[in-house]
Amino acid sequence: MRNISHTSKSSALGLDAAGKGLRREVKDLDGNKIPNPKYVSYHDNEVELKAAYQEYDNHTNPCKLEEITPMTLTPYQKGGLKELYGRERPFLKDLWDEVAYDNGEYIMCPLCGQKVVTDLDHYIPRAAMAEYSVHLLNLIPTCHECNDNKKDQWLDLNGKRIIFNAYFDLFNNIEQLLKCELIINDNTNYPQVEISFDDSAIATVGEIGRLVHSTYNHVENIREEWRSKATKSLKNQVRYIISSVNVRKRHGLYENGDWSIEKETIQETIDSLQPFEFIEKIVYEKILDSQEFNEWLQKHMIY
Repeated sequence: MRNISHTSKSSALGLDAAGKGLRREVKDLDGNKIPNPKYVSYHDNEVELKAAYQEYDNHTNPCKLEEITPMTLTPYQKGGLKELYGRERPFLKDLWDEVAYDNGEYIMCPLCGQKVVTDLDHYIPRAAMAEYSVHLLNLIPTCHECNDNKKDQWLDLNGKRIIFNAYFDLFNNIEQLLKCELIINDNTNYPQVEISFDDSAIATVGEIGRLVHSTYNHVENIREEWRSKATKSLKNQVRYIISSVNVRKRHGLYENGDWSIEKETIQETIDSLQPFEFIEKIVYEKILDSQEFNEWLQKHMIY
């Protein structure tokens, strides 16, 4: 999990944009004209919405969004305010273009770090506080899988936040909270790998560490994404080492037990990794640092 940049536009301007272009009336299922719930809910609560948006902004630095007081709304008003959100709306298209790209390319999901962003996630879910359905700072780009798995989660039963906020929970060094273990035995063709959290590191980081770990536990796809990436990274490097050593053997350039050239290449790869490639980094570092892996390599794979 890591920080990404939020919009430079003010939430007040975003709220104004959300209120523009709304039709006063719409047709019901029978074709009869009725007041548009979006128009009514917005204009009947415009003053209160502006105050609520300012309250949201006031709770972002530091991030204390769990302390926000929800507006008192009727079910009709909640429904209307929820529907203010729509990815086809021009001001939300502009938001997407601003927050989802970096140097012309999609950014990686700030939660799992394994897929490009596709969705705008409501950090405070619309089901919890419909008034923030179009708050520009409440809309965070994520991949579809993280958005789908997060669902309406954001607080636990005690009112504490359980999801990392990529805009305002300041943290960019996820690998310091993780540990990598290689599982090596004579019954497997390849070593296996496990990624887990370091409890002592989480305690050192404090509240941010708790939120990162909590997000991992509550957004289910993250666990599978990290597990899959770690397994793939390990296998790719083992195959590379074996292939490279065998090529050197055929050319008479290999001394028994020496894979220092391959180590240098792996280290160069580590040095070139991007911040979102933290799983690869900790797996590659473990390969280089593990005496057990070195012994397994000599015994089973280099011949």
